Amino acid sequence: MNYDNLKFPKQGKKKRKKLKPGKYPCERQKESIIPGDKKGRCYICGSHANIQNHHIFFGNSNRKNSDYCGLTVHLCLEHHKEGKMSAHKNREVDYRLRQIAQRAFEREHGSREQFMKIFGENCLEEDEKKDVYE
Repeated sequence: MNYDNLKFPKQGKKKRKKLKPGKYPCERQKESIIPGDKKGRCYICGSHANIQNHHIFFGNSNRKNSDYCGLTVHLCLEHHKEGKMSAHKNREVDYRLRQIAQRAFEREHGSREQFMKIFGENCLEEDEKKDVYE
């Protein structure tokens, strides 16, 4: 049927973009590579209520990279967004999760240079400086 003469012509289907091979350095992980993280349980307190998936490195491209590299943890609502000690409101909690994620990435996927190339930061550098001076 020709839809050109209609008052509201039917729109064509939008094509989904396919991921280009090699765009993301890690294959897609279905589960977190963070040690001690279990599905259905808060990584911080161990609660089983209101569990949400937290992308440790968030933002448009970093969320995808975090997903593909398995750098996610399960957190309860209190530790994810709502409470004073939540990952989105407390810098210390967020920074500690980033350090744990970087160690897991280096153990599972590659070197520190690869991590810095993907995420654009090094979270372990300050800890190494403290260890040298102590």
